[in-house]
Amino acid sequence: MGISFRRARRPADAEHPFGYGGVRFVWAFLAAIASFLIGGCLSVGLAINDLVHGNVVHDFPVAWAVIGVAALADGGALAQTVRQARREAALWRMPTIRYLQQTSDPTLRALAVEDVAALAGLGLAASGLLVHQLGGPVASDAIASVLIGVLLGITAIGLARPLADLLIGQSVRPERLELARRTLEGSPAVDEVRQLYTVHVAPQDVILAAKVHPDSHLSGRQLASAMDELDSRLRAELPEIGEVFIDITDHREGGDREG
Repeated sequence: MGISFRRARRPADAEHPFGYGGVRFVWAFLAAIASFLIGGCLSVGLAINDLVHGNVVHDFPVAWAVIGVAALADGGALAQTVRQARREAALWRMPTIRYLQQTSDPTLRALAVEDVAALAGLGLAASGLLVHQLGGPVASDAIASVLIGVLLGITAIGLARPLADLLIGQSVRPERLELARRTLEGSPAVDEVRQLYTVHVAPQDVILAAKVHPDSHLSGRQLASAMDELDSRLRAELPEIGEVFIDITDHREGGDREG
């Protein structure tokens, strides 16, 4: 992830006119697949090895100490992530959970999911250890490891799916797209919005492209001035917009498309 932050800060150039922010999607996707799927497979593999060879935990105090320290560390990390998410959600005027679900920032979402998954995994490990210590099946520890592996696999898929959508070229949320349409239609220089597209090119960085039919009574200079004003208004209404492209057309036939 550190590599992605460094590369994402590189300025736009001729080969990458919209910058390198999208590299964060790529590295976050790879990290989700690698860390969780590999970790999940390793956990399941170790559990199977324990079941086959009959390996069991004997030093319970040490095991509980490890779980306790890990829980404190992961709990502290989750609290810090939630505080950061609350601050950012407040800027976007959204509930924290909804913001984490919908944000295009892969880092914050990954941190939140990883911390929750880590605590859930510790809960499973503690449950297996407790069952074993209370006289239950000695295989309870290994079964807990299998469940932790499954949890890590589910977490990997849950993190990777939205990242895959962003890599493909995901639009903004429908309500944000509708806000952009209303802003375009609210301009006195726009007679009709024919087509409207948005796509994420980096975390919280969106390109908007629209094809509009202008007011025919405007001169060329008036239309140019109105488009500049509309550009500023769109950026003010939707701070995530990084670039705006408005195509002026006299064509009035065909259906609308949104994406």
